[in-house]
Amino acid sequence: MYKCLCSEIFNKPHYFKAHQNICSDIIQENFLKQYEKTNFDNIEFINGVPKVVFVCWFGGYKVDHQKMSKNRFAAFKSLVEKIGIPVILITSKNFPRFFIKSHLSINHLTYYPGIINLTI
Repeated sequence: MYKCLCSEIFNKPHYFKAHQNICSDIIQENFLKQYEKTNFDNIEFINGVPKVVFVCWFGGYKVDHQKMSKNRFAAFKSLVEKIGIPVILITSKNFPRFFIKSHLSINHLTYYPGIINLTI
């Protein structure tokens, strides 16, 4: 018996593998959307600074969500589960809410860390 993360059970490995290829994309997309926030609701502030970890993922620029590799997704999931403080995933959809307006394109943002605007 083969059990998928979505709780579907399969008797044959080739059915399981075919299902898993489709299902893993849906599971990943739903998991990532939980952390793609646009505000600091339910985030603790210490001396005016949010107690949060920002993780940037621009692999899906101009796409709703570009699939992360299995290793990258596993690392992100592990970080979220073990870090013990809230995580906000910055993507091409929500980065304008967190970054200071400038003439930099999304490609430039990878070269200029520290331009996060914490005064939303």
